[in-house]
This record gives sequence, structure tokens and C-alpha cells, in this order.
Amino acid sequence: MLWRKQRYAATHRFLVTHPNRGYNAFVDAQRSTPIWHWGCLLLLLAACGLLAWGAAWLILRSQMPPTGPRPTAIFWTTTPSPTATPTLTLAPPTPTVESTPLPAAALQIGASVTVTGTGGAGLSLRAAASRSAERLAVAFDGEAFQVIGGPLSADGLMWWQLQSLADPQLRGWAAANYLRPAR
Repeated sequence: MLWRKQRYAATHRFLVTHPNRGYNAFVDAQRSTPIWHWGCLLLLLAACGLLAWGAAWLILRSQMPPTGPRPTAIFWTTTPSPTATPTLTLAPPTPTVESTPLPAAALQIGASVTVTGTGGAGLSLRAAASRSAERLAVAFDGEAFQVIGGPLSADGLMWWQLQSLADPQLRGWAAANYLRPAR
């Protein structure tokens, strides 16, 4: 059975025509929402309610003091057994390296010098003529340098600016006490 529907523009009424019987009837259109729409709305409301309840529970739970006994940490310690008291033996003092300053005339700009008398500790090459200046490098006994600046007197020492003969990029200020003219 075939039905033909014609919708009237301004209303929600349809003219229904039966093809075999030949009669017409106006039928009001039913504008009902399908059941699955209501089910989705109900699930959405339930999820929002559950989310709100969980958030409230978390907030209120953090403000409540814990119930019941609190756990206590147990620390196991051992009692040391008595031992013999060690005796302190003092080592003889280590000798300090004494150097004799060179006369100012022995060094000059352009002269070649060698590091000597550091006792293996090396000579600090510094960014400025001062014991508190940044240490750029350490020159060891036997290293050769060329004097490129100085002399300056600071911190009770005479300072010369040196440049390494092996590495021309290495430059710094060194105390004259540990420099000897190269032979």
C-alpha cells in the first residue's frame, strides 16, 4: 500500500492520498523525539553528576584528617662496639718552594723565558696581573714563553704578560719569581 504525502508549507499537516481507494485525509504530523535521544541525554546527565560527585569527594577528602592509627617508621640502628683509639702521627711539614725574584733588568718585552722553580705545581697564567684574577692555564716547569707585556707590580709580586711559543693563542699574566731567561 502506497501513501502519498504532501506537506503544507505553513503547518505541520499532511494531505494523505490512498492510491487505490481515492480518498484524501489531513493528518497532523507527529513531532516526537526518538527514544534514543532521551537515552543519550540521560547518560550525559548521569556522567556530569558522577563527575561533580567525584570532584566534591576529592576536595572534601583532602580536608579531612586521616582516621585510624598513623604508621610509624622504625629505624634499626646498631650500637658500635668499642674500638681502640687511633693515635695521631704528624708528618713533617712539606717544604715550600722559595724563589728568588729576578732583577727587573733580566726580563724585558720580547725576551724568551722558561718556567722554573714551581716544584711541579706549575705557574698560573692569569687574565690580569693579580692573584685573584681568573686562572687561564697552568704552565709547568720547562715550558717556554715570550714576554709581550709588563712589568706590573700587584699583590707583592712583579707580573709579566706572556705568550706561549708552542701555542700562540695561550696568553696570560705570570709572576716573575718563576721565570728565567731562556738560553
